[in-house]
Amino acid sequence: MDDEKKRYVCEKVSRELSAASCPDDFKEQMKEVNSLLEKEDLYLDDVHSKNWMVDDNGNLKIVDCEVFTPTELRIQKWMMNIIDDSQVDESQCHSNGDRIMHWKDGRPNIEDICR
Repeated sequence: MDDEKKRYVCEKVSRELSAASCPDDFKEQMKEVNSLLEKEDLYLDDVHSKNWMVDDNGNLKIVDCEVFTPTELRIQKWMMNIIDDSQVDESQCHSNGDRIMHWKDGRPNIEDICR
């Protein structure tokens, strides 16, 4: 986060997440991201395995997600369950990040890839 300008800083990351590219410390990295989100009182949704990438230093990068405040997240979950019948129940939290979520729609999550 760029706190001064209230925006995200983007960068190019070319390595997809796979069993071979998954960092050994992925759980700790996810906990760190989760702590930053908690500090800002934000949630990320739609962070399935294809939305994680790994840079040349072994750092996880999230390349696609939606960012929500707690109120926005409640409204989004309610609306998604009404309009999109491809979803099963609600988005689920990652085991190493209760503010990093993904939909149970057949796409694997990072824990499925990085065992």
